Amino acid sequence: MPDSLTKFKQEQKPQKTVTGGSTTQDTAPSSLSYTGSPYKFTVSNPIVSQTPTVTGVVNSYAISPALPAGFLIDTTTGRISGTPTVYSAPTNYVITATNTAGSTNTTINISAYNQPAGLKYNLTPSAIITMSATGGLSVGGSFTTASGAGTIKQLSGNVVEVEVSSGYFVLGESVNETTGGLDTIDELDFKNAIQIFPVNTADIANFSVGEYVSTPASQGTSLGVVKQLLSDSIVVDMIRGTFAPTETLDDLTTYSATAMTVDRINFVLDNGDSIDLRPSITAGEAIDYVLSSGTLPAGFTTFAASSGYIIGTYNTSQSTQVTVSAENPVGSNSATFTMGPLIASPQYLSVSQNLILKVLNTSDFEYGKKVSTPDGDLGRVIQVVDSEYLYIKVESGSFEKDESIDNTDVFGGEKTSVLDLKHVSLVLEVPNGGAANFLRDGYISSDANGLGIVSHIFADGANPDKIFVRQTFPGFTAVEPGTAINIDNAISYTASETTITKVRANHLELFVDSVAAFSKGMDITYDNAGTYASGWVHDINASANSLTVNVNREGFHYDADVDNANPFVGSEANISSYRADNTIYMITGRPVRLNTTLLAGNDIAFTISPDLPVGVSLDANTGVISGTPTQSSVKKSYTLTASNTVAGVPQSTTFSFNIKVYDVFSIANTTANATSYALHRLGKGNEIANCMMTQEQINGTNQSAKDITCMLEGGELDIYQLGMKTQTFASKGLCKFTQIRPYGFWKWQYKKTTPNNAKLVVARSGCSGGGGLATSDGSDFRCHGDYSSDTGFESGPNCDDGIFTEVVVTYTDTDDDNICDTADVSTTSRSCGGKKFACMGGSLAEEYSTTQLQNGIRSTIYPSSTGALIDYSVSSPLSKGLVTNKHIVNYTANNTCSTADNYNYSTESWRTYSNTATFKTLSGTDFNITQDTNTVVGIGTRFTEELVPGDVFYVNGEGYTVNTITDDTNLTLTNTVVTTVSANGADGTIYSLSPFSDPFLAGSEPFYEFSCLDAAYDTIGRIRLMVRDWDRDFKVTDRIDQLTVPLTTNVTNTAGDQTSTGTLFTTEVLSSRMIQVGTEVNTVNTVTNATDLEMHLNSTLTQTAQAYVRPILSDAGEATDLFGNYYNNRSDWDDHDNVYSTFSTTSFSSNTYYPALNSCDATTAPSQVGTAGLGKLRLFDYRFPNDNL
Repeated sequence: MPDSLTKFKQEQKPQKTVTGGSTTQDTAPSSLSYTGSPYKFTVSNPIVSQTPTVTGVVNSYAISPALPAGFLIDTTTGRISGTPTVYSAPTNYVITATNTAGSTNTTINISAYNQPAGLKYNLTPSAIITMSATGGLSVGGSFTTASGAGTIKQLSGNVVEVEVSSGYFVLGESVNETTGGLDTIDELDFKNAIQIFPVNTADIANFSVGEYVSTPASQGTSLGVVKQLLSDSIVVDMIRGTFAPTETLDDLTTYSATAMTVDRINFVLDNGDSIDLRPSITAGEAIDYVLSSGTLPAGFTTFAASSGYIIGTYNTSQSTQVTVSAENPVGSNSATFTMGPLIASPQYLSVSQNLILKVLNTSDFEYGKKVSTPDGDLGRVIQVVDSEYLYIKVESGSFEKDESIDNTDVFGGEKTSVLDLKHVSLVLEVPNGGAANFLRDGYISSDANGLGIVSHIFADGANPDKIFVRQTFPGFTAVEPGTAINIDNAISYTASETTITKVRANHLELFVDSVAAFSKGMDITYDNAGTYASGWVHDINASANSLTVNVNREGFHYDADVDNANPFVGSEANISSYRADNTIYMITGRPVRLNTTLLAGNDIAFTISPDLPVGVSLDANTGVISGTPTQSSVKKSYTLTASNTVAGVPQSTTFSFNIKVYDVFSIANTTANATSYALHRLGKGNEIANCMMTQEQINGTNQSAKDITCMLEGGELDIYQLGMKTQTFASKGLCKFTQIRPYGFWKWQYKKTTPNNAKLVVARSGCSGGGGLATSDGSDFRCHGDYSSDTGFESGPNCDDGIFTEVVVTYTDTDDDNICDTADVSTTSRSCGGKKFACMGGSLAEEYSTTQLQNGIRSTIYPSSTGALIDYSVSSPLSKGLVTNKHIVNYTANNTCSTADNYNYSTESWRTYSNTATFKTLSGTDFNITQDTNTVVGIGTRFTEELVPGDVFYVNGEGYTVNTITDDTNLTLTNTVVTTVSANGADGTIYSLSPFSDPFLAGSEPFYEFSCLDAAYDTIGRIRLMVRDWDRDFKVTDRIDQLTVPLTTNVTNTAGDQTSTGTLFTTEVLSSRMIQVGTEVNTVNTVTNATDLEMHLNSTLTQTAQAYVRPILSDAGEATDLFGNYYNNRSDWDDHDNVYSTFSTTSFSSNTYYPALNSCDATTAPSQVGTAGLGKLRLFDYRFPNDNL
C-alpha cells in the first residue's frame, strides 16, 4: 500500500499530541481531566461545552453512568454539551479514554438545578370554631361539613381549631364526625389575617366586608374573607393557603376573573399574637434560605436556613419588614413582606377599661364575681355572654392572651384561659335582629357623630341584640324612641341599620331636668316596674344639667325618675337621655394599666397632653398608660395622639377622654381560694358595689355616704376551712390613722358570783352524828361563771371574777358522848379567780389577750398619713378546732336592726342595744319564801348578775331564796317552809336578769369596724362589716343586697289558674327546691328565665293553703340536699324552720325568709314579729356553754 494511503487512514483516527509526549498508540492515554468539576448547571439553559485534556492518543470516550436527560458526550472528542431538561442531583460520572494500548479515566461531578422561583411565605391558617357540642371529635381527626373539610389541631370544650384543607365552613352547618352528625357550627373565627396592598388601589372597590377572596388553581386556590377595607389596602382573614405579591384575586369563593393584583402583603399581628410562616417555591431544588435583610422581632425562634420557617410570638407593636432569599447553586429568588400592625395611618384610637374575653369555657364564672390572674390583675364579671365569652371590667392591671384566669379575688388556680380579647367602651342594646348587619371588628357610626369599632355581637333571638363597642368618638346616646339615635355599619354614618334603645357602661352621663337635689358622692337610684338601678354621683355639670354616675346595678334609662336615696323613695329628677361617661377613674396608691387600641397604624409614636396624673406615665412606643397615681386630681380632659409617617407624609389621629383620681378608704376581700366569697356594700342594687368611700364622700355632709355597712357573703364550708382575710386601704393624706375593731360575742355566759353565794364546808372533830348538817368538803360548789371546774362544759374558761363566801362549820363534842353537839362557824371571802373576758369569743378574742380585753383594749390603730395597706385576718374555725362558723360569722337575722325596706342596717341602734343589760319585771303575788338575816336590799334593786337557783334576793329586809326558774320572763320562787308572803311582796318589782343572757349584749362587739380617723382621734369615715354564712350555694344574683334574703316574693298567676305553671319569681329558685301548697308537694322541673324565673311544676296545684319554698326534706323532716346531707353543716346563728307562705288562685306571697324585728333601740330588746317563717334563732334561745361554737 502506498505510503500516502497509510498516512490518510491514520489521520482519520483521533489522537492527541501532548508536548513532550508520544503521539503514537504504543502507549496508553494518561492524565485525562476536565477543568471545572464539579459542574452545576441550570435546567433549560444550554451549558458551556466541557472538553477534556489527555496525554496520548485516544480512540474513544465512554461515560458511566449515563448523563442526565439533555446532556451529550462526544465519544470521539470527550466533549460534554447539551441543555439539561430535568433536575439532577449531584452525581459522580466516570469518563474513560481508550486506545489500542490501554485506557485511562477520570471522575467528574455533574448536577442540574431548576432556577429558584415563586418563593412565598405561607400561613398555616386555622378556623376557630365554637360548636353546639363536640361529641365524636378528636385531635388529629377529620372535620367535614357540606362545604368544607379539614383536620382538627386542637380541641377544648366546645371550641375546635381546624386546619382547612378544602372548601370552607359556614355558620349553622352540621359536622359529619360529631355524634349523629347533628352538632352545628355556632361561631366561626379565624386565627390569622393578611393585609393586601393592590397594584391598583381602585380595585379595592371590587370587594366588600364579609365577602370571599380567592386565587386561581395555578396559584394554590387560596381562600379568605374580607375583614376590613382601608383606603389603600384590604384586610383578609385567611381560611386556607396564603396570598402573595403578583398573585391575582377574585371576590368569589372560586376564582373566575381578576378583581385585584397583589403588590405587597403584611401579616397582621398584634402584640401577643403567634404566627407560623413556612416558605413554598414553585421551582428550585437544594434550597437554602437566607434572611437577606431585616431582623426577626423578639419572641421568634432563630431563622432556620434549612427550612426557612419563621415561627414565634409577636412581642412588639412595631412593624418588621424582612426579605428572605431561597438560594441554590444556580440562582436565588426572594420574598419581601412585613409583620406587625396594620400598615396605615393611625385610625380609630381609643382607651378603655372593659374587655370581652374569649376563653376556653365560662362555666366557672358568674355575674359579679371577681376575675384574677397569676400576675395579680383583677377584674369583675359584668356579663357571662355565652359559653365562651366573658365581659369584664378591669379593676387593676391588664389581661393578656394565653393568660390563666381564676374566679376569685386572689388567684388560686386556673379555671380557664384567655384565647383572645377585645377592648370595649360601652354596650348598645338594639331591637331584636338589629345587629344582623354589623360585623365584629367592623365599623359602627351614629347620626350623632358617634364613631367606633364593633368588638363583639351577641344575639340570641329572644332578647334585644347587644353590640359591644370600642368607642373612638362620643355620640352613642340613648334617648326617647321618637328621637332615637340611629346607627350604621359604615366608616361614617350614611343610613340607619337600627336604633339605640339602651346604653350600658361602667359610668354614665345622665342628662336630667334638674341637678339641684344631688351632690358628689350621693346615692342615685331608679325604681320602676321591677327595674331597679343604683349608683353614686361622680360629678355634676350644672350648666348641662348632667350627672356623671358610677353604676352599681344597670337599669338607668331615658324618661326615668331618679332619687338621691337608697332605696328609691321618690323622684328628684327625670332622665331625658344618657350616654357612656368618657372618663377613666383612678385611685391613689392603686396600680393602673390602660391599653391603647388602634384599628390600624404601624410604627406609631404616642404623646398625651396635658401631663398625666403624678405617678402615671405613657409609653411612647406602645401607648400603654400605666403607673400608680400618688395624689388625687379633679376631672381633667386629656388628648392622646398617635402619629406615624406613611409614604413620607406625617399622619396622626387623636382620642380625647377624661381622667379623675380619687383618694379612697376601702376594704377588700383577699382570702385565697375563697371562690364563694362576695364582698359588697349594703343598699338596694349594691350587690357588686365596692366597699369603699371617696374623699368627696368623707368630706361631704351626707352621713350615709361616710358611714357605710358592707356584707361579706360566703359559703359555710369556705368560711369553715379558709377563715377570712381582708385588706384595708387608705390613700395618702386621707386618714391620719386607721382603726380596726374586731367582732366579739359572749361565747360563754358571763356570771359574777356574789358573796351571798356560800361554799359550805362541814367537818366533825372527835364526834360523829348530830349537828344537823352532813359532813361535806364543799367540792360540789362552783362559782357561777367558772366553766373549767364542771365536766359538763368541755375545756370551758373560768370567767367568774366574783367573790363567794366560804362557810366552814366545825362540829365538836362537848359532853363526851361522841355525838356532835357544838358548832363553830367561820366565814371567809374567796375569789373565784376568773377573768370576765375569758368568756369572750369571736375574732376579738383571737386578736387580743384576756388581759388586754380586761384593760379595755378593743381595737388597733395604725398611722396612715402616708397611706395604709393593712392586712387583717381571722383564723378558720377548722384551724381553731371549732365546730361552727360563729367565730367569724357575725350576721344574724335579728342583729340586722333592719329598716323597713330590708336593705339598710340601723347600726347605731344595734350598737346601743349591744351595750345594754336586759331588765325584767318580777310578777305574781304568791311566793313561797324563806327569810334570812343577811344584808337588806331595797325594792327596785337591780342585780348585775343573773339570778340562779340558790341565790337570795331581798325586799325591804326580807330575803327570798331562788329555788326554781321556769323561764326568763316570769320568775317563780318556791320553798316548802313558808307558805305566805310578807306584807312587802314582790309584785311589780323590777329585778335584773343577767345582762349576758344574749351573746350580743352587754359590751359585745357586733361588727367588724374599719375607721378612718383624723388627728384628733375623731372618726371621719367608717365601714362596718357583717359576715354572712350561706347554707346553700348562692350567686350574686340571689338578692344578696337584702338583709333578710327571701327564697320567694310576691308572684302572680293567671286568674283562675290553679297551677303555678308560668309563675314568675323575682329571685332565684333552684331545681333542687320544692314548692308545697297544703299537703301537695311539687319538685321544680325547669327554670327557664334567669331574670324573672319561670317555674314549671310537675303536677297541678289544687289547694289554697299555706305554702312554702324550701330545701328538699329527708324522711326525718330535716332540710337536706339531694344526697341527704344537711344544709346547715357548719351552723351559723340562723338555723331556721321551713318558710311558709300564702297561696291563692291569683297570688302567691310569702313572709320574710327570716323573722323581722319589731324594735331595736337602747331600752327594748329586739323581738320577733309574726309566726309564719320564724327561725329557731339562738339570739333568744342561747345555750351558752357547749353550744357547738
